[in-house]
Amino acid sequence: MERRLQSRYLMLVRSQMSVSPRTAAGPVLLPATAQAASLAQAAWRFYNNPRVGLPELVVPLRRAGVEACHASSAPVVLLVHDWSKIDYCPHTSKADRRQLTHQHDIGYDLTTSLLMDAHDGTPIAPVELHLKTADAVHSTSPVPPPVDQAHVYQIEAVMERSATWGLSRPVVHVIDREADSLGHFRRWQAAGHLFLVRCDDRRVLWNGEPAMISEICVKLLENGAFSEQSRVTHKGVAARQQVAQTEVVLHRPHKTRVGGVQKDHSGPPLRLRLVVSRILDEAGGELARWTLLTNAPESDLAPYNGTGIW
Repeated sequence: MERRLQSRYLMLVRSQMSVSPRTAAGPVLLPATAQAASLAQAAWRFYNNPRVGLPELVVPLRRAGVEACHASSAPVVLLVHDWSKIDYCPHTSKADRRQLTHQHDIGYDLTTSLLMDAHDGTPIAPVELHLKTADAVHSTSPVPPPVDQAHVYQIEAVMERSATWGLSRPVVHVIDREADSLGHFRRWQAAGHLFLVRCDDRRVLWNGEPAMISEICVKLLENGAFSEQSRVTHKGVAARQQVAQTEVVLHRPHKTRVGGVQKDHSGPPLRLRLVVSRILDEAGGELARWTLLTNAPESDLAPYNGTGIW
């Protein structure tokens, strides 16, 4: 991007960096001799410039991510993928919004990939975004995902692209329960991608015997496998975190649905680590529990100075 457009981009970003009152008509104007109408016209010209697209606008964010990764002491970097609904109703045209679940749930579907420091969980920068409207995907990628593509299928392309960003260390892709899919686990493992996914209860092999993940959690608790990690807050209340982990094998067929027909597919047994994180109150009562599956080496996700993710 030429220098003049870079300067305008920086000015627009800075104008969005302060918190405006709820009744404000727009972002805060920086001190300048130009009038508000002139600044609005300049912003309009910037956003409508054919040389300014989302792939160009994300470049400084990715550069900031690369610099932060170089400065971090963690052996890996976390790339968190998540989805959210954006709805500006009734200020936008219904024709532009898409149906998300049922007929009354309409809006925009935003996919965000956020770099985080694995040392302490500090967010670094969003490095990939896709916004689905009724009939298009506005994306920071030169090759946007298809408008009808399911969420979990968007991940693999971002995994492949992240290897070209020069992050200087392995990337662990952190994904919520929507990506709890054995078929995708097998694909990502075969492609050499590291992942950490929140999972539902499922049957696995544990110590050579079939068991439900919920049953394994009970056994880990009975065996005293949980260790104290760090002090945390849960919904504003002081609490503490305990973590246990063990190796499990996902051995069952995975399922796909094509044309409304579900099919089973066999695949190689997948050896993963089951990580169980518990949040306890001061009296020892369990406030929350998460079960996660990962293929990342244990050393890569170890705690750092008592403040780490685990």
